[in-house]
Amino acid sequence: MTVRAMFHICMELWGIFICLICACGIFIATPHKTRRTRIKILMQIACMLLLGTDALSWYFRVDADETAYYMVRISNFSVFCINYIFMSFFATYVWLTVSKHQHRKPAALRAVYALSVIGILLLIITQFTGLFYYFDDHNLYHRYSLVRRSRLHRRIKSNPMLDCG
Repeated sequence: MTVRAMFHICMELWGIFICLICACGIFIATPHKTRRTRIKILMQIACMLLLGTDALSWYFRVDADETAYYMVRISNFSVFCINYIFMSFFATYVWLTVSKHQHRKPAALRAVYALSVIGILLLIITQFTGLFYYFDDHNLYHRYSLVRRSRLHRRIKSNPMLDCG
């Protein structure tokens, strides 16, 4: 394992510890648990899971054995999936904060939920097609769309007629 990977894992573990402290603080400091309080705690738990799965992906990357092969894929899938779930929690929290106890959810909030579901479905499709990311022969994760953009950027930069500055 490289020093960089160890550094990332340590930072992720510290982040989990900080989120745990925040979640416990929110839980203890709020005697009356409202929906907003529960959403804040769920966001902290989602963040802990996100950081934990990201730490696992750093730990198992570059290994060639079968366990590492599956763990890298599961942890990268989890990181993307938890991001979509977190986005829904955050949108719900914002709505609960500004809604003044309206019971009807606005179309924008439903749109966030729908986009999160679509994102998760596209993420599942990615596991078979490489739509968002792929893994090379060394079990390293690469974002496919960024590879395309960087190649296009290099072509533009190498062509003086297309370079804008």
